[in-house]
Amino acid sequence: MMKVSILVPVYGVEKFIEKCACSLLEQTYENIEYIFVDDCSPDKSVEIIEKVIKQYDRDNVTIIRHETNKGVGAARRTALFSATGDYILYVDSDDYLEKDAVSKLVDEAMRAGADVVRLNFYTEWARTRKPYYGQWSENSHEYTRLLLNASTMPGLVLHLIKKSLFIDNDLLPIVGINMGDDFVLTPRLCYHANKIAQIKEPLYHYLQTNTSSYTTVFNRKKVEDLKNVSKILHDYFEHDEILVHALNDGMWQKKVEMMLDCDSQYYPLVDALPTYFPLSTKSMNIQQKLAAPMVAHKMWKMLKLYSSLYRFAFRVIQRLKRR
Repeated sequence: MMKVSILVPVYGVEKFIEKCACSLLEQTYENIEYIFVDDCSPDKSVEIIEKVIKQYDRDNVTIIRHETNKGVGAARRTALFSATGDYILYVDSDDYLEKDAVSKLVDEAMRAGADVVRLNFYTEWARTRKPYYGQWSENSHEYTRLLLNASTMPGLVLHLIKKSLFIDNDLLPIVGINMGDDFVLTPRLCYHANKIAQIKEPLYHYLQTNTSSYTTVFNRKKVEDLKNVSKILHDYFEHDEILVHALNDGMWQKKVEMMLDCDSQYYPLVDALPTYFPLSTKSMNIQQKLAAPMVAHKMWKMLKLYSSLYRFAFRVIQRLKRR
């Protein structure tokens, strides 16, 4: 029976970790090991995990503690080095899984003979949720292109991945990169897969209610991380013109997306993210497509006004949708 390692970095998630941990320990698939990495969480997250472990009376759960806070990349790396499963499934500690998620993923991996199985997810707010169905291809090169050009989300948590892909290709979570940590790793792993399978049904719940998560806070380090990510990916795929062009499209979308989220003082910094013409808007949503010409032509005043109106409209829509 194939063994799956579920790996969970933990930091500052005491409001969410109980639901996450319960969803994992209630999985219908039997041959699972669980590894939680406490990255010096300043709250009661680990105490809650320990309580849940006792509640379910499990002996297949390990908690590893970092002596200092090292970031999500380091926590994911620590967990991977301790994993003994045939397949790896990362889960963020403020999200949760459907109870039959692992069983369905393993069944599909065995049926298709796939090194990677993609799953879809629900974007979830306090009172509502919306399913996300990403683009997909069973061909590893084509799927890598879709990941790089932002046609589908590259979340590491959205993929059951054979452990040998990490080890045999020396592709490990990168210590120090906290923004773009999925983007820098998932395409390279999938590039080496013999086959990509997919579970169309949403099995992962991606919560939007953690306002203190790293992805919700803008800072200069995020931009520097994305610069490093872009260089790593460009160097890795520079032999393949199709994938280099896909990367440019993906970085262009990330630049526009970041411009819409940040204060105007950061526009020049974000603008320095490497992109080149022609600039495609094919995979952008309508708000990003409208902002793209302002970003391309450095129309900062107009972009600032548009961004303010967009954020105001977004908040209004969220309230109307009772999110």
